[in-house]
Amino acid sequence: MNDSLPIVTVHFGDQRHVAACLRETVKHNGVVHLIGDASNEHLASERVRWVDAAALPLSPKAALLRRHFVNYSTNPHSWELNCFLRMFYVRALLDMLGSEACFHIDSDCALLTDVNAIAYETADALTLHNDFDNPIRMTASVHNARLTRDFLERFMQLCLEVYVDGTRFDDVVPKIRLHQERNLPGGVCDMTLYHLVTRGRAVQDLGTPRNGAVFDHRFGSPEGNELAEQYEMADGHKRLTRVGDGFYIHDVRGAQVRLLSIHFQGIAKRFVDLLTATAE
Repeated sequence: MNDSLPIVTVHFGDQRHVAACLRETVKHNGVVHLIGDASNEHLASERVRWVDAAALPLSPKAALLRRHFVNYSTNPHSWELNCFLRMFYVRALLDMLGSEACFHIDSDCALLTDVNAIAYETADALTLHNDFDNPIRMTASVHNARLTRDFLERFMQLCLEVYVDGTRFDDVVPKIRLHQERNLPGGVCDMTLYHLVTRGRAVQDLGTPRNGAVFDHRFGSPEGNELAEQYEMADGHKRLTRVGDGFYIHDVRGAQVRLLSIHFQGIAKRFVDLLTATAE
């Protein structure tokens, strides 16, 4: 299930954290495919294969989504749309590579392990967020995820069913209402649809520790798979201990957990230099 998984990330722009995360990722893996634009072509190297997003032949479904997309989030329209479109680019790249699956990472996520050496329990593996008694949270994430062609196709089709023909729009109405009525930040986003794609399917949760190791959810959050404040915090991020080549976080119940990735989401990007911190 884990033979020669290409690693893929999508990013438009030339922010410093992208280069830092790529440098760390290729230390533990082979080639990383960066789907990007002219501003980050200079990041191409022997281990980072830059792919011009504009040259990828996207599914016609991408044009339909662009035309009909309505932003039900407090985040900017273009930002949310591009988050959805990432999976269309990834799907096109799989066609180009002739691959049945890939390991996708967000551009602010650094891999700390060889993802081809992991024994995945299911064909698709991503982070399934605990709703913590809020059934309208409806969140799953691909910031580090093993994704198959089937998953990507289901996601692309769901985009059309929500935003184009409306046959699945009712699935997101409760979340729209919750955010509007309570004036909450966020709203319907790509993570909402990842949740809907995985609902009722056998999907491994990479946010659940296995054999003392886990893929990071958000470095700037104490959240874990069981508790909203599962991991100890220090200076605005999970308390981090480096021993040799390993990074460890600390469960408030006592366990030390080795990180398989660090996700520098949002303002946590300012901590990206911790990747080069001196080991104890």
